[in-house]
Amino acid sequence: MNSYLRNFAVLTTAATLAACSSFGSKKETAKKFKKWVTSEVLPSIRKTGGYSLQPQIALPNFTDPAAAAEAWAKEYREKQALAIENQTLKPKADAYDRFLDSDGLLTSGAIGKLLGYKSAQEFNDAIHAKGVAFKSSGVWQFYASFKDKHIGKMVGWEREEFNKAGVTLKWKTVAIDYFSSLLGRPVVQKELLDA
Repeated sequence: MNSYLRNFAVLTTAATLAACSSFGSKKETAKKFKKWVTSEVLPSIRKTGGYSLQPQIALPNFTDPAAAAEAWAKEYREKQALAIENQTLKPKADAYDRFLDSDGLLTSGAIGKLLGYKSAQEFNDAIHAKGVAFKSSGVWQFYASFKDKHIGKMVGWEREEFNKAGVTLKWKTVAIDYFSSLLGRPVVQKELLDA
């Protein structure tokens, strides 16, 4: 006998009801279980051939052309609405992706833009003046005395097309509020963070 069929069991309605009633428990949970099996599980099995906790998608009656056409039209309208919603949300998602790179860290330029600075250099000059970071050999890094190093980290990068590699200072998202407070500047493009 096929191993699949050997492990296959058929449970009839009568057998299921007998199993439920053979529990013989008077506890409320047993009563609720029996009611669930007889009012939800078994009717679902009879109707669809199975039971799933996932909601079942009702298929249209394909023998009725009008019902099938209406179901198709409804599905088409729903897909069109989703396509419009995706077009509306795409610019926000693209903007967010520009600010947040694959490792979840922000560049100084991204933080600076969120705080209304015109360039990464202007932002870096501001955090330099506050004793956060300095530039040495073209690389911005933390001052040794800076206490809140948890808001950022040095990250390696590589540009194969230019045969270059190096390190750069990147920021965790908590740095946005940190620098907003430290520099006394409100977050001017907050909608990018809420996207």
